[in-house]
Amino acid sequence: MFAFGGLIGGFIGFLLGSMVGGPLVGIIGAVIGSSLGRGLNVTQARGGFGSQAGTTGSDNLFFISLFSMLGKMAKADGQVSDSEMNTVRQFMLRDLNLDPQLQSQAMIIFNNALNSSESFEQYAQQFYIRFRNRPQFIELMLDALIRVAYADNQLHPAEQHLLESAVRIFRVPSYTFESIKNRYSAGNRYRSSSSSGSSGNSGSSYSSYGSSASHLNYAVLGCTSSSSDSEVKKAYRKKVSEFHPDKIAAKGLPEEFSKFANDKFREIQEAYEEIKIVRKF
Repeated sequence: MFAFGGLIGGFIGFLLGSMVGGPLVGIIGAVIGSSLGRGLNVTQARGGFGSQAGTTGSDNLFFISLFSMLGKMAKADGQVSDSEMNTVRQFMLRDLNLDPQLQSQAMIIFNNALNSSESFEQYAQQFYIRFRNRPQFIELMLDALIRVAYADNQLHPAEQHLLESAVRIFRVPSYTFESIKNRYSAGNRYRSSSSSGSSGNSGSSYSSYGSSASHLNYAVLGCTSSSSDSEVKKAYRKKVSEFHPDKIAAKGLPEEFSKFANDKFREIQEAYEEIKIVRKF
């Protein structure tokens, strides 16, 4: 898929070209040290995460931010559970479709973040500064964080605090946060097709929520049940524009992002269809 070491080489080039500082510099230094200790090639600058899509080191920054913040979330309650580790591994395999080499690189980043001196909020701030104009990446990040927080079917107060920090720093509307959280919180029957491992069809519809489907459908679109018909349609068009497969491809986002984007696009369509039935438009 990608040349191993390209992630590191591409990120080094990105740092030198954009003068990015902050906590991620410490993580990348630790990763380079770990990679050298394993005899891995870290000098190549032939791309990295998303290189086949023609993306830049910015996407390597997303990759490193993602697994750094997941590490902090997993350690929030003082220990990393087996269920949290399984959730991270499933996310790498099913959502990002990472090959074994990039999985190994991701775990180096994850493990180094566990005990780093930088805070979760520092990583989140640096991530937001770089990706505030890419809502797709922000939603993917929040989705992954919530999955890990709920991996053991309960939310520790420390995990809740980090999620609230992420929502605040990312400037995510409360209804969007609630929509994602309700996919994974204990007691809900629904799980996204990516986390359940299904091939992805109407079986993952929000109708699984039964009587609460209406509220959650509005949240998927980024509006509320009190929104007018025109506001609902506008919200739908905005979400479709953000996650339509053709738009994703045109923006040159990493190919690993496509699975999440396709799942999200399907959720948007299903939510809108149910709202149309209820509102009769």
